[in-house]
Amino acid sequence: MTSAAGATLTLADGRTLIDGVGSWWVSALGHNHPRVVEALEAQLRTMAHVALAGLTHEPAARLAARLAALAPPGLTRVFYSDNGSTAVEVAIRAAFQWQQQRGDVRRRVFVSFEGAYHGDTIGAVSVGGIDEFHARFGPLLFETARVRGPGGNAQHWEASLAALSDVLQRRGDEIAAVVIEPLVQGAAGMLMHPPELVRRVRELCDSVGALLIADEVFVGFGRTGTLFACEQAGVTPDLMCLSKGLTGGALPFAATLATEAVYDGFRGARDRMFYYGHSYCGNPLGCAAAHGALDAFEQDDVLGAAQARAAELESGLAVLATLPGVSSVRRTGLIGAVQLGHESRYGDDVGWRVYQAALRSGAYLRPLGNVVYFVPALTIPAATLGTLLEIAEGAIREAVG
Repeated sequence: MTSAAGATLTLADGRTLIDGVGSWWVSALGHNHPRVVEALEAQLRTMAHVALAGLTHEPAARLAARLAALAPPGLTRVFYSDNGSTAVEVAIRAAFQWQQQRGDVRRRVFVSFEGAYHGDTIGAVSVGGIDEFHARFGPLLFETARVRGPGGNAQHWEASLAALSDVLQRRGDEIAAVVIEPLVQGAAGMLMHPPELVRRVRELCDSVGALLIADEVFVGFGRTGTLFACEQAGVTPDLMCLSKGLTGGALPFAATLATEAVYDGFRGARDRMFYYGHSYCGNPLGCAAAHGALDAFEQDDVLGAAQARAAELESGLAVLATLPGVSSVRRTGLIGAVQLGHESRYGDDVGWRVYQAALRSGAYLRPLGNVVYFVPALTIPAATLGTLLEIAEGAIREAVG
């Protein structure tokens, strides 16, 4: 690749590709969005970096206020970090330390779901649930109670909730927090569940005093149809992790939002402080990119455009559902998935055959095993989305034969 703009990638040989997967899901606004670029250019002339330690700066302070105003009610505090994995690490460490400092010293166990993906740092891997990525690191990981994943039909959802309820009833006084990807388990194969499941997870956490960590690194910033996925459930998590779309895909940057009750658990003495930070936490350039992205959401009706594209994606998926080899299709917001085979299998090569055929026809559709998915820019033009779906149809026909 030599350049990128909007939903299009340009290659060194002059060809162009439609970016159908948002370049690992980060390009929520498309590549080189003008509001993000302008914000970065202006900030670069003033101050590229300063340690957010004993000092602060206007871009970071103002961004924290904006995020708190936009987030589900009650998420009033913001802790900056570098990327999605570290946003989750912050939440895990904060949840553990908070429970310890309130006297619940037995609460050392986290609960996560099969198929979960929360990043590649060791803490994030500990609460992950994809063996292809995580199994070899088992000796390094802390204890996690893993329950059946919620992806699938209503029977799967109920079985997942029953498994979670069982763990919390048996081990409730040991559980520090439950970690969930609300509405969509991305790396598991774009497995989807309804808002009601998130509401019930919140209720189960409350029943035993466990915190709820919502990993919205992927699903946040309009991807599911609302700015944050938790909005659809009417749920406020205790900690919410953000990255990817936070800067419109321009820079690695992340934030972990917390309630006032969690924040209060770190007050009172120096030894109660949250000792965690990286050199680039809250850096001015990342903050500026985030301001540019939020400006786009607030001033350009990005969510309205995304909802229109979501309806068009739904129609396109209905066509793909009729193709040979397709067992199911699913959609949440502007996330679509086509499953080739009856179970999501990361090691299956059929998706890679679709990928190669799509590349030859002008689209970048990097699969998850036998799941071909669509995570285009929320700003993708209708005609471009239509072309992407047509290319996918031809590629699936070619790959499945």
